[in-house]
Amino acid sequence: MATETKTAEEYVYYHQGGIPGRRPVLRGSKAYQTFEEIPLVDVTDITSPSFEGRKAVADKVAKPCAEVGFFYAQSHDVPQDIIDEIFAAIKEFFDQPNEEKMKVHIHKKVRFRGFEPPFEIKLDSKTRGDMKESFLMVPDKTDAAQDLPFPAHTG
Repeated sequence: MATETKTAEEYVYYHQGGIPGRRPVLRGSKAYQTFEEIPLVDVTDITSPSFEGRKAVADKVAKPCAEVGFFYAQSHDVPQDIIDEIFAAIKEFFDQPNEEKMKVHIHKKVRFRGFEPPFEIKLDSKTRGDMKESFLMVPDKTDAAQDLPFPAHTG
């Protein structure tokens, strides 16, 4: 008589916006194929007056967001000098000593904006946390001043 072995389902635990969550670990035929390169998404029609054009961009963005978690946007209308300024500001912020970055720690703001130091975010409660550091910014249409914590310019 054959016996069937049932494997207990495993979960990945995470926090999203300060709210804990979990998702099952996918195995076998349910698992997603890993990616070989960062997906490129043409966002030409992202500001199109046509609903169909904007929806087509949303559909193209959905797949890499769901399967990889990020993508490169191409064919956008953001000028290169603006992109360069953003990268320079990011580098300037992350090159600061930890004490400076901690002045705008994400938990110092009600709306979860600001700096997240390494090992603070735990996707799995059994680990010591993610090795990344990040800075969360989001537009707030209800706040004219944008209330985005960013340290005073040091240079």
